[in-house]
Amino acid sequence: ASRVVTTAVKYAIFTVDGWLDGRWDNKGTYVFYLDLVTDLLHLFVYLVFFLIIFAYYGLPVHLVRDLYMTFRNFRRRVNEFIRYRRVTANLNERFPDSTPEELAAGDDVCIICREDMVAMAVGGMRPKKP
Repeated sequence: ASRVVTTAVKYAIFTVDGWLDGRWDNKGTYVFYLDLVTDLLHLFVYLVFFLIIFAYYGLPVHLVRDLYMTFRNFRRRVNEFIRYRRVTANLNERFPDSTPEELAAGDDVCIICREDMVAMAVGGMRPKKP
């Protein structure tokens, strides 16, 4: 049932992104947190089920693999999150904002989306798409 709910929420997220013409910057963050919470829920359910079976019937060897795989997936997602936070923590210091002179002197085409960039008028000089 949790996979169905997760899939429905992901569908809703991608639908909203479609309405915004693919310009929803936080979509990846929401999908990541949704996957993280889903893995945590699976780990909790497997652990509770494992403990109930263990208390009444002994060691359920057939559930050990599922519990381990769920724990491994959750740990992998947490490690990915920690690496993501480390990389993005000092992104603004590592890549300073562009000035209008730098944009005029160089190529003002975005290397990713191939659209022209302009410097922001207020609040900094970060290149933005018009």
